[in-house]
Amino acid sequence: MAGTGKTSLAKSVARIASDRKVLGGSFFCSKHSADRKDVRRIIPSIAFHLAAVNEEYCRQVLKVIRKWKLGFVRMPPSEQWEKLIVEPLQASGTGSSSPVLIIVDGLDECDNLDKDVWFPLWNQILKSLSDLPRVKVLVTSRPNDLTCVHSPLRNVSVLDLHTLHCESDIQLFVRRRLSNLGGSHPPQWPSDEHVSWIAKESDHLFVYAAEICRYVESPGSPEQQLRKLLDNGTGLLVGMVRFYGRILTSALRFLNDEKVEECQAILGVLMLQKDPTLSLNDLSILFEHDVSHVRGLLAGFHSVLIIPVSDYEPINVFHPSFITFIASHNPWKGVCDVDGCERSRCSDHPLLRFPQFYLDPKQYHLKITMTLLRFMIPNLSSQGDDHHITSRTRRPCHRPGGPLEYACTHWADHLQLSSSDEQQEVRALADMLARFLKERGKDWLDVISTYELLPQSRHVIEKADTWRRSHSSTLSSSMDEYIKQQLNILRSSIISSGLPGVVPDEHNPRPVQSPATHPDTASRENPSVRLEEWPCWLRPPSPPCVQMPEPDFQAVPGPWLSSDSSATLEESMPGISREG
Repeated sequence: MAGTGKTSLAKSVARIASDRKVLGGSFFCSKHSADRKDVRRIIPSIAFHLAAVNEEYCRQVLKVIRKWKLGFVRMPPSEQWEKLIVEPLQASGTGSSSPVLIIVDGLDECDNLDKDVWFPLWNQILKSLSDLPRVKVLVTSRPNDLTCVHSPLRNVSVLDLHTLHCESDIQLFVRRRLSNLGGSHPPQWPSDEHVSWIAKESDHLFVYAAEICRYVESPGSPEQQLRKLLDNGTGLLVGMVRFYGRILTSALRFLNDEKVEECQAILGVLMLQKDPTLSLNDLSILFEHDVSHVRGLLAGFHSVLIIPVSDYEPINVFHPSFITFIASHNPWKGVCDVDGCERSRCSDHPLLRFPQFYLDPKQYHLKITMTLLRFMIPNLSSQGDDHHITSRTRRPCHRPGGPLEYACTHWADHLQLSSSDEQQEVRALADMLARFLKERGKDWLDVISTYELLPQSRHVIEKADTWRRSHSSTLSSSMDEYIKQQLNILRSSIISSGLPGVVPDEHNPRPVQSPATHPDTASRENPSVRLEEWPCWLRPPSPPCVQMPEPDFQAVPGPWLSSDSSATLEESMPGISREG
């Protein structure tokens, strides 16, 4: 994750190593500098620094340079390491006599670093270090596929900054930085409560703490500006807009419009998911992509997302401020590209030019609901636990915590929060909901029961009914009444289950069952059968009091939309296809 303090840590280590006369060389990569984002510049730069501090090494490396001349420019980094670092060190005896520390920071920020470049270099470094026991190499990077930091390698120690409890370090950083402000301040300012609040808001993100300090340090009263943050919250700090905007620009620069829309759809789910349990495999199933495709789309977002190596572990957002940023309409409008400038409407510096990537929460809740309903319609089954649903990747999705459980549990959560200014989209969602309730309503209850979530199903129905009532003016009267009727059928089935805490109300009384089919009859014939153990999906259905006419799904091409409406809807809802 960007902003966790990797570069600050590397600089601190470099400063300490330099003071102790053991720093051989360092290279701090940066995507914002053409010279510092080229992986071919790393090894020659380190060789230059090492030659400046070691006379014998300098003589040996100059012999190599005179022999190869400009050939080093075309050499892959693995050969550069061997020719410019290993051979001169061995010839000079430096690598075996005195300690040497080499630091490479932010390796992931290099443009031309891929596995064909990184793997040979990494293997060459590991191979050479066994012959140079006094040479140590410190590399900082995001934990993506290039760095292999999760692989068990000999002579390699991995320090995952995200797993460390760094709140005390952030508190120390904030206290020292704010205490250095000039002027008169109240005694014990900032207080322990102030420092703890900033550390808690930062949530492991050093750059967030730094931006809070930058805001407090801006012209004006530091005490008043800190008090304003405490009273009103940090909101979206100008520095964080600049920080996230640069990450977004880098992540999207090589993607075409179609892939940008796919990223929006996937990020919309990750930003707005009600329970952070969805993995790469789950997303690939929901959006009908290969896992490798989803991983590739999210490759540029490692700075803001915690993406595990395993395809089956949940993906999480590193800091909630990214959700605030991505759900804000044009947050960078008027923000300049100069670090430290706190003006939200700057006219003195070049303005930021970031790609449009706005995720309207209400609109994306609608898209997520459509995705979940479309996913459940063909995949829900009444065949029980033995039935496994597979995606195009042939992996089961009918598993605890998988996409089916998420869809069954949270479709109404997203539905209740969804809305659109386009009536056509709202009606399309109503069509999809009606089809789902008609075809898979009872199957949904069956699957919910296998997850032992039947007591919460009543709340799911109420949320769906709340959405129906709030959009009844947009829906046709027949559609509104049909959805209401289907929800009442499910509500009656839940009530008839006799679950604790589920009681009938005046609109939906507990149905009276005939003696021939009532479970009490079986209970009297077989005393060992207990009513509370009787599965709700085996209870006799309760016929509705009024049978409403069903909307004619076959009257238009496709299962739920006209051809024109379907095309328009799909154009406005990236990542969602008509195919079931």
